[in-house]
Amino acid sequence: MKRRHHIHRYYPKLQSELTLRDRLAIDRTHLANRRTLLAMFRTALYLVLAGMTIMTLDILEEVKWSSYVLYVIAAGVFIYGWVSYRITDKKLRATEASAPAPKSRKKRR
Repeated sequence: MKRRHHIHRYYPKLQSELTLRDRLAIDRTHLANRRTLLAMFRTALYLVLAGMTIMTLDILEEVKWSSYVLYVIAAGVFIYGWVSYRITDKKLRATEASAPAPKSRKKRR
């Protein structure tokens, strides 16, 4: 059974026309969502690089097992970031789709 989101209960403005301010807020949220995904990717990349560094240094021979732990954590961070991005993006697209298009203003002479 699919769970339905009742977005209009939380955002009553969506039943009417969204203002320019509301549309810009949605755009800012899209950009923040992408920025968060890139931050998660960057964190995962740094964890992989740290693991690779531990593997290559001869001084750290007795803690080589920690590089495998870092690889697993990096994969978890990346998967968490991707799933979070997709869920948030899906909700934002549903919000945009349920909102009517803005009305055009008449020009004054």
